[in-house]
Amino acid sequence: MTNAVQAVIAKQLTLRAIPVLSSVGQVDHLLIPGPGGDLLVRVYTPKGDGPFPVLVYFHGGGWVIGTLDTYDASCRALTDEAACVVVSVAYRLAPEHPFPAAAEDAYAAYEWVLTHAAAINGDPQRIAVGGES
Repeated sequence: MTNAVQAVIAKQLTLRAIPVLSSVGQVDHLLIPGPGGDLLVRVYTPKGDGPFPVLVYFHGGGWVIGTLDTYDASCRALTDEAACVVVSVAYRLAPEHPFPAAAEDAYAAYEWVLTHAAAINGDPQRIAVGGES
């Protein structure tokens, strides 16, 4: 699948995304080390005092399509409703990056959160992994 096709599909998915009905305390974009170079993560922090539980979130798309923007509204809703920090990971997509690239990125992001939870106002004793697909 070419980048152009992926861009069109991602745009269509974004247009169908849940409307943003919530407002989180803060949204930050960070680059973290990954096995194939830096990984972009979007960190959603709820309003209020932490530390908060942390959800390391992987967007849907079968490891082939999807972006941070596609699931932005979902991450905002999770942050608000669960009162947790959500770390959404822009992992490498197939087929340009064949298996196990996405899984390696996922593990690298999880390891980063384990060692940096306090820096993002998260509780290092309450970390979960989840997402959609």
